[in-house]
Amino acid sequence: MRPNKVGWFLVVLFGVGGFVFWRTIPEIWIGQIWMAVAAFLALLYIWMTVRANRATKLATTGVRGRAQVLEMTQTGTYINNQPRVKMRLKIEAPGVTPFEVTDTVTVPLIALGSLQPGRPLTVVLDPADPQKYVIDWGGNSGGPPIAFSLQDGRSVNLAGDPAATAEVMAIFQKYGLNPAQGLDLRNQPQVRDEMMAALQRSGHLGPVPGSPAPPPPPVEDPSVRLTQLAALRDSGKITAAEFEEHKKRILTDI
Repeated sequence: MRPNKVGWFLVVLFGVGGFVFWRTIPEIWIGQIWMAVAAFLALLYIWMTVRANRATKLATTGVRGRAQVLEMTQTGTYINNQPRVKMRLKIEAPGVTPFEVTDTVTVPLIALGSLQPGRPLTVVLDPADPQKYVIDWGGNSGGPPIAFSLQDGRSVNLAGDPAATAEVMAIFQKYGLNPAQGLDLRNQPQVRDEMMAALQRSGHLGPVPGSPAPPPPPVEDPSVRLTQLAALRDSGKITAAEFEEHKKRILTDI
């Protein structure tokens, strides 16, 4: 989170005002106190800016994963009118051993209402040090589109599934691709096949429009099923009671 303009205005106000008081009436120490406050705020805002720059860089180079909120408590502290919340998270990402971490983060007000234990969050981890991560409160910043269309007419929507989003993003990162710039995978069959396989595993890839429906499974002749059932009974693999139970089911299906 970056400091807003009001914060920097306070730095200037306390700094200039403190200098004036210090030069005119140094014996009451108001000027010195104001300048100390200005210095503290300036260092705090510089630290926030550095962290924000690192988070922006990590969002484009890191590995996307999922964090499950295990516990959360309010701290009573606010930065830029946004609350600081202490959370215990379980973080998972492709190629990273799942781990738990306790951290205090600044939560955007727009995300505070839906933040609760058990809710998954999208995170971006440093590949070299997974313990360094940022929470993507938008759920998709710097990542692949959560909704897009395939060339065969099928639509894919990854909204609400950070695990599938992370898997697709990992494939793009593997080949150095940036989906935000738009991608045409017709000339990159390996990338396309890996992405399609990931979408199928996550259940986001439906049948091709216009393709014939799969034929229904063949219905076996009840007399054949009864013969096979009797053979199982005679060989001792099922009891007489089990034979009668299965026999009733077969006759019911006729």
